[in-house]
Amino acid sequence: MGLIVACSSKPNYTKLVETTYNFNQSAVNLILETDTTAGDFIEVEKDGSIFVFENNSDFILKVSKNPNQLEIVESKGKGSKWVEERGFEITSKKAGDTLIVHFFPTEKTPAGIIKFGTEYKFYN
Repeated sequence: MGLIVACSSKPNYTKLVETTYNFNQSAVNLILETDTTAGDFIEVEKDGSIFVFENNSDFILKVSKNPNQLEIVESKGKGSKWVEERGFEITSKKAGDTLIVHFFPTEKTPAGIIKFGTEYKFYN
């Protein structure tokens, strides 16, 4: 993934809204947290995947279509991965100048898994 970060591109998005949801039955509130970040976010499509990364950080968001998964890589190699076959719905869609990526639990999410989800909305 370092190759993609090294390429020079014009930023596609200048803002990111990250919303975390709690879908557990015992949840008091559906929305746990909303965080807005300004930055220079670049989107690159390669080999059926969408990569979004920030010019001044190590954050990389990778949405793959085959297999359908979302991978988030942060500084120092720390990261997370969500895959559809483990009961998560992973989508990415564009609406005008906005890119929305989310992973949400589904009815197929195992009972022992705490049901949280996150939506990333990149826009200008």
